[in-house]
Amino acid sequence: MRTHKTAILLFAFLAWIPGSTLLAYSDYSGTGTSSSPADNTPVNNTRYPIQAWFTPSDDIGTKVGAMIDKAEESVWIASPNIDLPELSLAVVGAKGRKLDIRIILDNGSKGSGQGDGPLFSNNGIPVFYSPGAMQAGLMHYSFVIIDSKTLILGSFQWDQEDEAQNYENVVKISDPDTVKTYTNAFLKLWQQQ
Repeated sequence: MRTHKTAILLFAFLAWIPGSTLLAYSDYSGTGTSSSPADNTPVNNTRYPIQAWFTPSDDIGTKVGAMIDKAEESVWIASPNIDLPELSLAVVGAKGRKLDIRIILDNGSKGSGQGDGPLFSNNGIPVFYSPGAMQAGLMHYSFVIIDSKTLILGSFQWDQEDEAQNYENVVKISDPDTVKTYTNAFLKLWQQQ
């Protein structure tokens, strides 16, 4: 039930974002505009479909990795940490295709020996560790922006534990106003380097 409530709150939040044109949300009760989360059907929004995925069953890393593999311009990621091979390999591959790759991670993951920050840096991918010199744990953003057109966000934090064990969720959104809102939030943090 917690996952369903999280999805409802996430959709309600997105509907509240100033400038957002989110047209529909799902309550998964059978009375809303979508069916149950088990079949992962897009919310019935004819302008900008919204799709939701849930762990541990939906293999989010592979799905998002495949979207990154198809990216043509850019991949920007903000997350406390990244430790998900399917995602990390897709990001390194996107850098090899000369895409604009930018990653913001929590300051606490720097030098911790955990996560793929060093993998990205060693492959020429700019990694910015969130501000707050000695304060770890301040980064709670958890989203990916692909080609300035697709936004993937939710409680999922792009690591193996979330993929295999936790009950997490993400939604894929292509509404231009919502993507722009998150792009601006990303850039505001990115400019603090």
